[in-house]
Amino acid sequence: MKRLTKLTIISILAASAVTQAKTKTLLFCKDISQPDLKSLTLQENSSIQQPGLLELIEEHKDGSTKELYAMENDFTEGWIPMSPSEGTSRVLIRKEGKWTVAQNKGEYRIFNEATCVK
Repeated sequence: MKRLTKLTIISILAASAVTQAKTKTLLFCKDISQPDLKSLTLQENSSIQQPGLLELIEEHKDGSTKELYAMENDFTEGWIPMSPSEGTSRVLIRKEGKWTVAQNKGEYRIFNEATCVK
């Protein structure tokens, strides 16, 4: 019985620590023309101690998520590095007021649409 009580207390403490981190979504993207991605979320996270560092969460179509980081200046300038796809680097860029995913394929740069809202 004591063991159950200790586990319960640990669970309550862990849950409260998780809920204390506050986030603010800066950009949410869906309908991304990428075979592996379902959505992207760029957000401020109060648990990140480095000033100007933002959290980029990639939600993949297989249900997995990947957490990356970007600088606030990257967001302001419209250039956010993403995880690679099949060994090819990807960047979320603001082009003509809209966000797109840019990839280098050999000598070509390919732009894929994404529906993003601030």
